[in-house]
Amino acid sequence: MLEQSSRPPSAGREPGVVRWDILVVEDDELIREELAWRLRLEGYRVAVAADGTEALRCLEQAAVGLVLLDLMMPGLSGWELAAAMRREPRLAAVPVMTITAVGNAHLAPPGPVFLKPLNIDSLLRGVGHALGSSARSTERA
Repeated sequence: MLEQSSRPPSAGREPGVVRWDILVVEDDELIREELAWRLRLEGYRVAVAADGTEALRCLEQAAVGLVLLDLMMPGLSGWELAAAMRREPRLAAVPVMTITAVGNAHLAPPGPVFLKPLNIDSLLRGVGHALGSSARSTERA
């Protein structure tokens, strides 16, 4: 799990549990880092993962409020990660928003789908709706 904010994640409700507002799971480094940067500007605590395996490790170690999930990734794909999340009771309730190419949209897991190239304003509205304004950190980096 990569995290580049100067602000640490918040402590979870349980002692020792790290909490991220958003986990961005995207194999394209440019898209992944641009999304994380923009979400951090909006005040969210963001973690990133380059593939499904890395994302699953993050989800097992931390509480996450929302997953932004690319579908086509090497190794554990977005579809496989979404299925693994649905099988795990603690992860099944975590909302998933899919970011994908037009050709894959009809195969996305349940939840909002955002097509590449991404409209960042539309994505930010979706994130705000999914998390509510209370999820934003009151601290600024």
